[in-house]
Amino acid sequence: MFGNRRLAKNIKIISTNNAIKFAKFADIMGGTLPAAYDYWCGKVRDDNCTWGIVKTDHSSKLDDVQQMSYQMINTLPCTISDIEKIS
Repeated sequence: MFGNRRLAKNIKIISTNNAIKFAKFADIMGGTLPAAYDYWCGKVRDDNCTWGIVKTDHSSKLDDVQQMSYQMINTLPCTISDIEKIS
């Protein structure tokens, strides 16, 4: 990320650009995305590499139902057969 090389065996998470929220604050975290990334990495290391994923609860655009996403399915302890039944 941002020109930093990583060994594939050391990658623990793959994200999307939209999920990298620190990028919105690059201007106050060093002025550039690479500088903001370095700043964020330093903060994560300062917290003993403990971090979490934050998801907010809000009403559905579909009234009383929610749309399932691949991210939700990926968190379930399912077999391929289970996924076929869900779908």
